[in-house]
Amino acid sequence: MLVGAAVYGVMWDVTMVMWRTCLQREVPDDAISRVSSIDLLGCLAVALAAVGPLASAFGPGRVAFASALFVLAAVGCALASRDNRALPGDPRPQTETAPVTAGTA
Repeated sequence: MLVGAAVYGVMWDVTMVMWRTCLQREVPDDAISRVSSIDLLGCLAVALAAVGPLASAFGPGRVAFASALFVLAAVGCALASRDNRALPGDPRPQTETAPVTAGTA
């Protein structure tokens, strides 16, 4: 159990670092919050909608094990992708925008 938890923790950290780096580098500043919220809602909605029925049908242990394998496969594919490993060193420049005030909204 301890080894599995450690592997999962490392995989989760790698995934989050890669995802957050890509968000900050590739999504315009004024859209990051929307993209992040849509991403989180989509992930939670899919996971919560699927896990309950799957656990009822196959048992929670099998679903947890399959989920761990899925995470390992997804992170492995992301790390194996040359496009992910070859992101340019410098992020694209962000344009400066004036802050929105109550009178201009």
